[in-house]
Amino acid sequence: MHLILTLHHHQPIGQLPWTVSDAVRDCYAPLLKVLLQHPSVKVALHYSGPLLEMFCTEHPFIIDQIKVLLERGQIELLGGAWWEAILPIWSQHDQITQLQLPQERLKVLFACDPQFAWLPERVWEAELAETLLQSNYTGTFLDDNGLLNAGVLQQDLHRVHRTTEGVKVLSIDAQLRQLIPWHSVNEVVEYLFELHQKDSQSIAVFADDAEKFGSWPGTFQLIYEEHYFDDLLTALEKNEDWLQTVLPTSCNDESQKTVQIPSTSYSEMLEWSGGNWRNFLDRYQESRDMFEAVLRAPRDAKSLPYILQAQCNDAYWHGVFGGLYLPHLRQAIYGAAAKAYATSPESKMETTSSNDVILKNNSQLLGIRPKGGQLFQWLDLEKHHNWLATLRRYAESYAESESADWYARGCGIEHFLGAGATPESIATGKFPEEGDFVSENWQIETQQNEGELIAILTRQGGVWQQGNFAPLQIQKRITLSNQESETTIEYEIFNPGEQLVNLWWASEWNISPSGSDLSERSFQVENNDFDLEETHVWERISNWQMKDKWLKSTFTLSSDSDFDLWQMPFRTFSRYEGETVESIFQQATIVMHRKVLLQPGQKYFCVMKVLLR
Repeated sequence: MHLILTLHHHQPIGQLPWTVSDAVRDCYAPLLKVLLQHPSVKVALHYSGPLLEMFCTEHPFIIDQIKVLLERGQIELLGGAWWEAILPIWSQHDQITQLQLPQERLKVLFACDPQFAWLPERVWEAELAETLLQSNYTGTFLDDNGLLNAGVLQQDLHRVHRTTEGVKVLSIDAQLRQLIPWHSVNEVVEYLFELHQKDSQSIAVFADDAEKFGSWPGTFQLIYEEHYFDDLLTALEKNEDWLQTVLPTSCNDESQKTVQIPSTSYSEMLEWSGGNWRNFLDRYQESRDMFEAVLRAPRDAKSLPYILQAQCNDAYWHGVFGGLYLPHLRQAIYGAAAKAYATSPESKMETTSSNDVILKNNSQLLGIRPKGGQLFQWLDLEKHHNWLATLRRYAESYAESESADWYARGCGIEHFLGAGATPESIATGKFPEEGDFVSENWQIETQQNEGELIAILTRQGGVWQQGNFAPLQIQKRITLSNQESETTIEYEIFNPGEQLVNLWWASEWNISPSGSDLSERSFQVENNDFDLEETHVWERISNWQMKDKWLKSTFTLSSDSDFDLWQMPFRTFSRYEGETVESIFQQATIVMHRKVLLQPGQKYFCVMKVLLR
């Protein structure tokens, strides 16, 4: 029988350099070293584009070792989506471009022409078959649950299949994925021998993440110090009289069966996503916002490379790793998107299909949402940074003690607080709210005057006052000039009712620094720097700054009125590498609050200005 060993190596754009270095030390380098010691064992290897580019610039010896293995015919390199995009969610043009990039770059790096494609997260939709063929691929790997759902019988899984369009499909054996590397080498060999006894022409396929071979917690000791990988390859060599390792392109099966495979992925992904990867875009608004920001970006020869980078999948979803919950991964997506937008300097205003309003000049892009009347994106097109790459808390099964937020954490969230509200209660979302402006819809009108873009947000809502719901209207006029880095927000709070209203108005702003090393980022009030990890309280303040030394930029807000000011860290819990749950700093939450007393028919005015520099 034949065995196809396949290892997928990947690090996303924006990955922390020390994380990549650790993976090289603990996984990528020792794995290749063991392979070099077993020249008769053939293995298919996939390296994502971001990782290969990191190797070329920071770890070139890995490239050299891959070349040695290729020259002696021991390995086959797989293609796929160069920037590791979930292919079905993007246009077919982008799918083909992603798939053809590794063909071009592997030819330059290694003088090879990949025939099989590795699908990111093994997400499959039927339309991909035609796309793969148009991109000059002959085959791919899919998990056996997908073939079973297509009607393939259990006894036929260890055969080569073809889609109706003609794409060769190798079925990944779920039991082998459970055995390697978590069970003994003897158990692996016994399982393979059982398959051989049932059918000596069986083709068993093991395909999984290479990071399980040294990068995952505890695996370095198992795989290399206890010699699991070396022992596994030795066992394969000893049993070569009945078991041969082969490469995907050399695996021929005259009994290939045609099958129409429905949408699928590996079983864990189907569990995390609720059956379909696209559900992540519906469950997490922040994922949808990134996705739509990339879709809206200008498309031409200059912007396309950045658009393709921004399609890297890791930050769009959450499963066993941090993914969406890791701020540096979200910022990497927005950074690439900002570079795409920066290729087109003209000012622009648009209303999206979901009625969000986008204001863009040559230096920044603002996203404004009717729900909650808040800003949800603030792209600095010069620093390639989103000051609003924020994240709310979601209900996750592993963090039952943490409550989900009842509103999105953007900028310009207008609260009317009840007695007892504190900085901590705002940060946790457990505070008395007396108004209905935070999560309800606002009306947005737009104007484009000479030299400026304007969005006017209005909500006729109300506040609870001593048991009565009193009417209240807020209007916010957001003005972005065509050429400047300054944004003006003019507030008008109006009491249209017949009774006095005594308001505790609080405007919440959530701001994202460029990374998790908070010593390089600070909050500044009255020329003093304050730690973002701590909670601070000030009285009668009219301006503040978020300073980011690494970014060499500041986000400055000034007001023509004095406010009392709270600043506190906003953290979420995220599952990371198995059962570990960690607390992650997501953003700084800033609340400017003051008492406003309005007689019937009276208005309160306030002007805030935000400067990026």
